[in-house]
Amino acid sequence: MKEFVTIGREIVSAENVINKSRFIGYACGVDTVEDATAFIDSIRKKNYDATHNCYAYAIGALVKFSDDGEPSQTAGKPILDVILKKELTNLVVVVTRYFGGIKLGAGGLVRAYSGACASVLSKAPVLRYRDCAQVEVICDYSQYKAVQSLIGKRAEIIETVFDSAITIRFRLPTALSSSLICDITEITNGRADINQKGDILIPFDENIFNEK
Repeated sequence: MKEFVTIGREIVSAENVINKSRFIGYACGVDTVEDATAFIDSIRKKNYDATHNCYAYAIGALVKFSDDGEPSQTAGKPILDVILKKELTNLVVVVTRYFGGIKLGAGGLVRAYSGACASVLSKAPVLRYRDCAQVEVICDYSQYKAVQSLIGKRAEIIETVFDSAITIRFRLPTALSSSLICDITEITNGRADINQKGDILIPFDENIFNEK
């Protein structure tokens, strides 16, 4: 599985005013070209009276941009360049322009569109999709406190089931799973039943993991 960084699925927006022209950036995480196209169409419909609705998107290795009537390479490409510089994918950015009567020139347009993209992306929550191991540990009640404490410091606990024994299901970056499994084995003197259920690519808050 290939790890990647994207943004949240909720729409975010930001507005910059440059020489009386309004540049409104909209951004959203997407999974498919169809999702990106639908988002672009929705912004065009919302801002039907705008002078330009320029966009760029990246989905995996696929990228596309549009200047929507602005001079070639002055709008969509600068938006895409910001996305790629930030090493983001699976997202779409639309920058709407309401012309204010003052021409900006090619350099001014590049700065305006790239700045609008940077502004809206700065407001978007960043999601890092990582290859994560799904692990299940079954231990007895006498071991639970120590095992739960160890896992809680280094992984994301998904579920704890209390029965005749205690089952703790958790996930953490695959690269860190072997070390934690070894530590659980050691702290339980090999008496815990540990099963790795396979890997999954998921977004998560990296701050919950201790990667030291």
